Amino acid sequence: MGSDRCCAIILILWVSIHFLLGSLAKKQDYLPPPTNLTFGMDGMFCPVFQWNPSENTANCSLKYSEIFLAKNITKKGKGANTYYKTHVREVDINKEILFTVQAVCDNTNIFSNNTTLSVQIATGKGNPNTSVRNFSCIWYHLEYVQCTWTPGRDAPPNVNYTLFYWTSGEIHCPFNLLQPKQFHDLLPTGSSCSNYTYSNGIPTGCQFKFQKAIASLSKLVTAVSDWSKEVKPYLYYVDANSIAKLKPPVISAYRTENGSIHVSWNNTAYEKVLYEVLVQKSNSKIHENYKGINELSKEIPNAASDVTYTAKVRVRVSELSISDGHFLWSDWSEEQTLQGESNGRDIAILLLLLIPAIIIVAAVILLVYMRRLKILIFPRVPDPGKVLSSDLQQWLKNGRTVYNEPRKEEICPISMLETPLTSPPVE
Repeated sequence: MGSDRCCAIILILWVSIHFLLGSLAKKQDYLPPPTNLTFGMDGMFCPVFQWNPSENTANCSLKYSEIFLAKNITKKGKGANTYYKTHVREVDINKEILFTVQAVCDNTNIFSNNTTLSVQIATGKGNPNTSVRNFSCIWYHLEYVQCTWTPGRDAPPNVNYTLFYWTSGEIHCPFNLLQPKQFHDLLPTGSSCSNYTYSNGIPTGCQFKFQKAIASLSKLVTAVSDWSKEVKPYLYYVDANSIAKLKPPVISAYRTENGSIHVSWNNTAYEKVLYEVLVQKSNSKIHENYKGINELSKEIPNAASDVTYTAKVRVRVSELSISDGHFLWSDWSEEQTLQGESNGRDIAILLLLLIPAIIIVAAVILLVYMRRLKILIFPRVPDPGKVLSSDLQQWLKNGRTVYNEPRKEEICPISMLETPLTSPPVE
């Protein structure tokens, strides 16, 4: 009896759950997904996704759940707008991204099916291997930007890359929504670069003026294309401060009365910057680095008077003024050298090193030229038998050698005249 009652209870629960799931499924089918999901760009800094609202939702407070996939990061949002706008710094604008939107009946918590759009923001239809590679830009001395790149692997031999650029001070996209445009329609709105560098007749770099203050936090977008549908455009977004390479400081250094070295520099044209001082001692191979200096001078204490110090300084943008945390150091300034004072101890050490060296060199020379030195000290005695005459008494009497070298005989050539035996007849 008890077992029959348990089976009846389980059957009732199963029927109830099945009925509930069926009713929920019917309500799920009631809310259709959004339609006509499209992509455009509200200027070069703001990608925009748009869709049409779900139909037959009169009894529903409709909202939309967006999922944005880029750089292996999933971002979610929820709102009643039928569009989603983001800033280009949030995505890798040269790779394919996925955007998914789902309708939500907020008062009943009913969801529709997903609508997903696969988007290539740089909407050129060319082969990706025709796009430029190894693209980079440097902002030199807050005066001009130099961009360089390598042609694509499959780029046509006569490809003519063209660089356009846009600047903005906005970190986020504006709230108002303009009519989104396609990428190629926005190219004429950019500034065109004209100072190109070439390699084998193909543009591989360009330089353009860009004079801004560091504090302005300017954003920079560049696009490289050739106006051809065969070549895929390349888009590059960067915080301008992160590619700024400032001028090296002009420095001076001197010794103070309290035994320190004072290094100062004049670089007041820049704000929100940090300096690094590098000091080298003559008695050490290890450099001393002083980083994170936000003033215009640095004092190095306990400087030995008999040591030579060499100092140089470089500068970069402060990390507080840029968003992505990458910096470029300037070149090092000209070195400033402070000579150390020499003393008697140094001279004594120098002599102790030089004297043994001189002795060793002299000994080597003596060993090499010992035979010649022996000849100079003990000259060779000539053999009297080869020099003197056999009559030694006559040599002693006259007091000089009687030996004379034989003179060379003069030989006169002789010629013979032959007389003929017969004389010619006389006429």
